[in-house]
Amino acid sequence: MIKDKLVSYNRELHNILTEQDRKKINQVLTSFSNTRKSVPKIPKATTPKDKGAPHISDVTVHDEFKLENMPEEFDEVPHLLLFRIHFSAMIRYKATGTLMHIQELCTMSGISNIVHNAVNTKIHRLSGSFDKGGMVKSVIFYLEKKDNDLFCVKECIFKGSKNL
Repeated sequence: MIKDKLVSYNRELHNILTEQDRKKINQVLTSFSNTRKSVPKIPKATTPKDKGAPHISDVTVHDEFKLENMPEEFDEVPHLLLFRIHFSAMIRYKATGTLMHIQELCTMSGISNIVHNAVNTKIHRLSGSFDKGGMVKSVIFYLEKKDNDLFCVKECIFKGSKNL
C-alpha cells in the first residue's frame, strides 16, 4: 500500500503517464476530433490602401530621370536612400570635391562598376551601376571641373532597367 502511494506520487511528481492514462487521453482526443466536422474558415479581410503615397511596386518610373525628380518612394530601397543622403546636398548647393572623394561617396552609396571618362577639358562623366537599387540600375554623373583637382556635380541622371 505504501509502495503504491509512493509510485503514484513519483508518477505525479515527474508527469509520468501509464499506458491506461495514455489510452484514456487518446480516446478523449479522438472523440473531440470526430465531433469536429470541418475547420471553420476565416474570411480574409481586405485592408484599404493608404491613398497618400503609392507603394514602391505601384510606382511607374520613367526610364531616365534626374535626382530632383526621383520619387520619395525610392527611399525604401536602402542604397537609393544612402545615395540621396550622400549626394543631395552636394548637387543642390554645387559643392566641390575631389574625384576620389566623389568615387568614395559612390562606393558608400552602393554604386559599383564605377567608370570615369573625360568628355572634354571641363566636363567629366562618372557612371556606375546599382546592384541592389531596385528599379534603378545605373547612375551617370556629369562633373564640371572647377579647379585642378576639384569637381562639381553638374548633372545626375538615373537609368531604369529598360534603358541601360
